[in-house]
Amino acid sequence: MDVSEKNELEGQRLLDTIATLTGLPTTLAHEELNTILESTGQNSGEVTLESLRAAMLEYLQTLNDDMEAGSSNSTQ
Repeated sequence: MDVSEKNELEGQRLLDTIATLTGLPTTLAHEELNTILESTGQNSGEVTLESLRAAMLEYLQTLNDDMEAGSSNSTQ
C-alpha cells in the first residue's frame, strides 16, 4: 500500500484493503474485522485507520490477557 493513500482509506475501503492484505479468505477476514470493531462499539462503515488501530490494540490485549490467564491456570 502506498503511504500517500493512507488518508484516503477509511470505512469499507479500509476494511477491504486490510482483508486483502491478510492473505486470508476475504470473507473470513471481513467477518473477524467486523467482530473486532463491534466489540469496541465502532461502525465498520465509519472506521478510520486510527480507530482500527485502537480496536486491534484492545483485541490483542484481550487475547494476551486470556492467554496469560490460561497459562497461570495450567501451572497450578
